[in-house]
Amino acid sequence: MSGNMTCSDFEILLADFLDGSLHAGQKAAFDHHQSSCATCAELARDASGAVAFMERVAEVAPPPVLVNRILLAGPGGGVKASWVQRWAEATLQRWLGRVLQPRFAMGMAMAVLSLAVLGRFGAAAESGVHRAWDRTLKNYDNLAVVYDVQTQLQEWRQPSDADQK
Repeated sequence: MSGNMTCSDFEILLADFLDGSLHAGQKAAFDHHQSSCATCAELARDASGAVAFMERVAEVAPPPVLVNRILLAGPGGGVKASWVQRWAEATLQRWLGRVLQPRFAMGMAMAVLSLAVLGRFGAAAESGVHRAWDRTLKNYDNLAVVYDVQTQLQEWRQPSDADQK
C-alpha cells in the first residue's frame, strides 16, 4: 500500500497490525494514516484495548460432568439415559467444546467490537444526512430570496408606462 492510505485500507490492515504482521511499507503507511486520521486512530486504540482485554481473560474449560448434571436435573432425571439422550449429550459436549475455544470467543468479541464501530459510523452518517438536508433547505431558501431580488430589480429597470409618455 502506498502512503495515501484510505480509511477502508486502514480497516483492512487493522487485524494484521494487531497481530504485528505488517511489513515495513505497510506499517509506515498505516502509522502515517493513524497519525493523520482521528477516527482511525480511535478505532486502532479501541481494537488494541479489546485484544489486550481478551489476552488477559483466562480460558474456560467446562467441567466434564456438566452435561450429565444438566440431563439429570431436567425432566425424567435419574432415569437411565436413552440413546437419544446419550447422542444429545455427546453433541452438546462437542458443541460446548467448540464454542468455548479461545478462537470462537475472540471472534465473538471482534464481532461485538465491529458492531459497536458500525454503530458509531452509522450515527455519524445519519448526522451527515441531516446536515446535507439542512444545507439543501438553506440553499432553497436562499434561491427564493435571490429570485425575489432579481424580479424586483427587473421591475425597477423596466420603464413604466408613465415614463414612456
